[in-house]
Amino acid sequence: SDLPLQPTMASMRAKEPQFNVDLQILVSSTNPEPSLDAETFTDGKIPPDQISALFVALLRQNNLSFADAFRTLTGSKDGTELPWMKFRTAVDTLFNDALLPDEIWGAFTYMRGHDEWLVLESEWTETLKASENHGQCIYCILSLLSVLLFNDLSVEEGFDAFDEDCVGSVERDSFVATAQNLLHTRLDKAEVEFLFDLLDLEGDGVLDFEEFVLALRCAVPVDSEATQVSSSVNLHESPFNRIDEM
Repeated sequence: SDLPLQPTMASMRAKEPQFNVDLQILVSSTNPEPSLDAETFTDGKIPPDQISALFVALLRQNNLSFADAFRTLTGSKDGTELPWMKFRTAVDTLFNDALLPDEIWGAFTYMRGHDEWLVLESEWTETLKASENHGQCIYCILSLLSVLLFNDLSVEEGFDAFDEDCVGSVERDSFVATAQNLLHTRLDKAEVEFLFDLLDLEGDGVLDFEEFVLALRCAVPVDSEATQVSSSVNLHESPFNRIDEM
């Protein structure tokens, strides 16, 4: 099956995944603002505002607008309402059961702005627009991780691929050139530059090994206990389904 974020280097494929992606770490480490529901997160659940950001990343992968995605999920080109049962089924399908039932319900109640058991298109759009920046961060990180898995590279080996001169650091222009010409990510130049800024935690225009590893700390070894939690997913086994495959 297709990877959730399909790399373009078809000549190299990962035989066995070297790491899984912990969704809890992913959404928290890429979040540009504090969670709106920190208490829920401490209970081991992904906060609903961060699940909205996961939706944004998924729609970006599918090249779908918010409106087109809403109509796809409702099953009607004229659909303006998404009932709870369709919402739950869609989330289960799209995220391959990676989210807990309480997390799905939390996302549903976060989106709806009234007491009805449905989400209106206006509510869907407003919620996702508020999560666009965070969703873009998630999309870029997942794109990079998918390429590393596609080329059978660990996070550490991925840094070495960018650090062609073996100096222990990567400058912005070199990072962009390698991402586009060597690793062939799906990201365009502006998105690769956005990704570099996301990884460059010190903001000095130079990416070192520690920053790279820390920024990708959501990638956990496959034999780690962290991979056993319900929010841990395997990119190589396509944790997120494409919307057109529903």
